[in-house]
Amino acid sequence: MKAFRRARGSSAKAAPDPAAAFSLAVRLEERGDIEGAREAYRHAANSGHPEYAPVAARNLGHLNERVGRQRQAYEAYQVAIDSGHPDAAPRAMVDLGNLISTSLYPENARPLYQMAVESGHPEAAREAASRLAGRKDR
Repeated sequence: MKAFRRARGSSAKAAPDPAAAFSLAVRLEERGDIEGAREAYRHAANSGHPEYAPVAARNLGHLNERVGRQRQAYEAYQVAIDSGHPDAAPRAMVDLGNLISTSLYPENARPLYQMAVESGHPEAAREAASRLAGRKDR
């Protein structure tokens, strides 16, 4: 977190641009600074940048899921989905479907997988189709 605050500068309102925040988040995550990475991803995700915000939201979802913050992971994946980004949104559909499939209501993952298939995204559609084929609640 200290690295993100240093990059932000001394002013509470000053913040790195979304690309810088995203790059910093990746580096912090690689170094194991989970809280710093979460803060930097949040900044990039909340920036509204058409490219960095959706990808940062998806990465934030992964990071939150990895540290057991399921609700925050759900919310971050939903932000990526809502962005309509051609790469991050379909991938986040699968990610959120996977997260939901381990919940009390795994049948709620099905519509997400179906949307990912319909997106036509090469990897997300293939993975979602595979998940649908293996679902017992069809």
